[in-house]
Amino acid sequence: MLKLGGIDEQREQVIGANLGFTYQFGVRYGAGLFGSVNVHEPGAESLLIKARGRAWITPSLTVDVSPGIVLKGTDWVNLSRETVAPDLVVYRSTSAALPGFSVDAAVGWSDWVSLALRVDVLPYDHIDQSTMRNGTVVSVETLPESGAFTEVFLNIRLGSYAGMALSLAVPLVAGAVYLIACSGGGCSS
Repeated sequence: MLKLGGIDEQREQVIGANLGFTYQFGVRYGAGLFGSVNVHEPGAESLLIKARGRAWITPSLTVDVSPGIVLKGTDWVNLSRETVAPDLVVYRSTSAALPGFSVDAAVGWSDWVSLALRVDVLPYDHIDQSTMRNGTVVSVETLPESGAFTEVFLNIRLGSYAGMALSLAVPLVAGAVYLIACSGGGCSS
């Protein structure tokens, strides 16, 4: 997943997974509900519940819109870094005060792959301001400021067919690699 913009430009999403269902209404429309887990970096995950609306433009081209609620968001976000003097730096950071809002819009090919744009809006109710002199923290202050930060992501999603194929292929390939590696007796204890 590629981060297009937002507050903390250093934090990018690595991988995410969705699990849910979509009920089809006739030939052209579907609606569903799903959960989403997104890993930004180790220890920084977000958890979302989303509704999904899907329309088939052609038999193989779909458009999805998925609004939802962020139940667990970013634990920490760097808002700014300001060098006040050559040896003095002020960092302003916050953590999300949940719930937040998220929406995806995606164009997909059948149920194999799609290109999606995701926007997350996460509120905060305080700012932590840390002042560092020569790399050592000299003061930490909590400011009662509130607001919201927005993050925008562009991602490629695997559909249910590709996801099922991948979930079957990974253990089979891992098992085959293990059997080949251990065929000469190198894996016995």
